[in-house]
Amino acid sequence: MDDRLASKSLPQLLMLLPLELGWIALTLLSPVFLPLSLGALFWLALFPLCALFNRLRGQVPYRLQQLQFFWLIGLGIGIGRAIPVFWLAFCAGAAVMIGGLVLLIKLPKRLNWTLEEQTSPAPEAPEATPTTSQWRGASAWGGGEPRLTPEGEPLRLLDVSEIAMGGPLICDYLLPDGSVVFNANPSAQFSTNGRYFVSPMPSRGRWGLLIYDRQERLLHHCNIDQFWELDEVTDTEVVGRVSPLTSDAAHRLSLSDLLANARVHTMVAVRDLWLPEDFWQRLQGDHESRTLPAPHGAPQLQLHTWLPDTLIPLDDPLAPLRYPVAELWLDEQATGLMLRQPEPEMVFNHDGSGLVCAASRGEQSGYWLWQRSSGWRLLDGAWEAKEREPHNTTPALIALEAEHVRLRMEWAQPCLEYGDHGPVTSYTYSQLELEVGQTRRGKPQLGYADMPEVDLLLPLNDAPLLLQSAPLKNGERMTWQPLRNSKKGDLRAYQCSIGQWQVPGDWVLEHRVSDCGQFIALIAFADAPAVLHRVAIAEPRSESLHWLQEDVLDVHLQGFIHGQLHLLRLLGRNRYVPITGPGQGNPERESQFEQPAPAPGLAYDFTQRHGDWRLFYRQQQACVVEGAWRLQALRSPHDSGSLPSQG
Repeated sequence: MDDRLASKSLPQLLMLLPLELGWIALTLLSPVFLPLSLGALFWLALFPLCALFNRLRGQVPYRLQQLQFFWLIGLGIGIGRAIPVFWLAFCAGAAVMIGGLVLLIKLPKRLNWTLEEQTSPAPEAPEATPTTSQWRGASAWGGGEPRLTPEGEPLRLLDVSEIAMGGPLICDYLLPDGSVVFNANPSAQFSTNGRYFVSPMPSRGRWGLLIYDRQERLLHHCNIDQFWELDEVTDTEVVGRVSPLTSDAAHRLSLSDLLANARVHTMVAVRDLWLPEDFWQRLQGDHESRTLPAPHGAPQLQLHTWLPDTLIPLDDPLAPLRYPVAELWLDEQATGLMLRQPEPEMVFNHDGSGLVCAASRGEQSGYWLWQRSSGWRLLDGAWEAKEREPHNTTPALIALEAEHVRLRMEWAQPCLEYGDHGPVTSYTYSQLELEVGQTRRGKPQLGYADMPEVDLLLPLNDAPLLLQSAPLKNGERMTWQPLRNSKKGDLRAYQCSIGQWQVPGDWVLEHRVSDCGQFIALIAFADAPAVLHRVAIAEPRSESLHWLQEDVLDVHLQGFIHGQLHLLRLLGRNRYVPITGPGQGNPERESQFEQPAPAPGLAYDFTQRHGDWRLFYRQQQACVVEGAWRLQALRSPHDSGSLPSQG
């Protein structure tokens, strides 16, 4: 409310209240119902008007600032109303409001506009005295961070992040003597004599103030939220302002009073760094030297904590502390191998005469094998998934066997943009929710498909590299052995076997083990100019293959549960239209395709990523119908009349 209203009586204020509310409603609702282009142009036109007032009157009127703010909120709501998709409308409206608000805050500062202050005086702490500083310090949103100490030495920023999107910044400072000040802010200042480094301490709740005594190496946390931005720190006082989002009121507080009422944190030396003691205590447990557990007959293994002699010159001086490593000692002899702390990856064979660990030595890193008879050597970990093979998690060491070391990984599952149709836009590293049927009332029944579990078997000597599926019901696993790469180099052909059964044909890695453990779905290898399109169900009990009757163009598997194989089938593609305004990105518009896919044997080029096209897939299920595996008919409500028949 205007300060001029503060002297008016209560009846007068009540009479003026409808006018104030009407003014706010008018500025807020006008852009909601005006054409979006007109509303946006009017808001942008207010900026040159502000510049004109600032030039002629020396300040921007409060009412004009108010008009800019409420018009922006209304404009964001209007843009959200024009977009039919809720999540897209919410994101677009929020982006407009937040982006506009950042512009309203930063532009006046950059152009040195003087804003007329008409807000009511903010409540003050008893010890605070409003004042006007001779100059304005750096913004809490960044851009004026101190780069040099008063002595002219460089000050490093180790990490910078936002509290929230568009919010003030949090940063960590590294001082020339190695002192690290965490959770500070760009609006930081050195005291006039250089002894103190002072910074606001941003927070989503109540802010604080940090004062670092460079002489005593003591860090003071002040429980006071009146300083969002600092203008000056003298030998005796801290001068700054409260949030520029509210009153931007100035405050001057005694430095001695602040220090007397602060929580004091001591600093400890870690190599050439000085860190808050509580920070180092949280990490210290991960840096302890210790003896590792080992089976009977294995050598004695010890981890000796390791840190570089100097940390300050590193690109990230805190990385060796946050991600510690330790040197492995075997039978009291240093190996030179660096293992991750606190839980190194390591497996032993059955009698302890061999082990494999994930480690690095100099420039060499990977899986290292130790055998009592031959010592250490680096295993060849040459297998990497091809571009068109499934996305996998990082393999984890499971066991050391006679001819292989076994590592386990899981595969991410493909997801369509609109749930059951559209392009493949993401992969989920979690269970996949799938519709497996309907209740009597027509409600969907849901099932959950776990991520496929796959073991990578790296050879120890001359054995072949293998991959294996999760165990089937009889305990056996499907085994893949690489044969050759595709012509384009983005896929591999594999030979498959289950126990003694050599599955005829060439196959790819993509598969799904049924939840009953009796079957496994496979995809036959196809090379360019063809795409993957033939799906088979392997039944180990009878050593037989049951082929899906229909071709499934560029097939992706999702789950094999409740007797149904869930898959994604390419039907065609749509011309890509960038989302630039309301009415675009509509799932209903994307429920059909413009250009049908060619025959499977000629579809490779069609399926390649292209900036002008988006591939259209459809989620379908296959099950046994009259003794044969067939695709079920599409039954989504928006399929009727929108999907051309695709065999």
